[in-house]
Amino acid sequence: MTEHSVDERLTFRTASGMLVVDMSDIAYFKGDGNYSQIVTFYSTDTVLIGLGGLERMLDRAVFVRADRSTLVNIHNISNLLPKQHRCVFRSAAGVEVEARLLAPVFKRLERLL
Repeated sequence: MTEHSVDERLTFRTASGMLVVDMSDIAYFKGDGNYSQIVTFYSTDTVLIGLGGLERMLDRAVFVRADRSTLVNIHNISNLLPKQHRCVFRSAAGVEVEARLLAPVFKRLERLL
């Protein structure tokens, strides 16, 4: 996969089958060994691919490596709260999820936004 539209649906292998997700519903991915946790505005699931594989697969203009173990959808970032080490993501429907990030990450994310 190279060029992606924001409305594109992505398919991921999970332990129990396949997970189909709209790219715009993904807040972030968190590394978990050889797997990753995908955090959407509706659920959290384990996908059978590491962050390195996700980085190669996903559009780098949308998904950015925030730190060693986190890949974020920068189109869904609504608030950066560096003093609290929190990044808030908001869906088009107004649903919010948060990720805790390391302090140095926030300056990099601010430059990208």
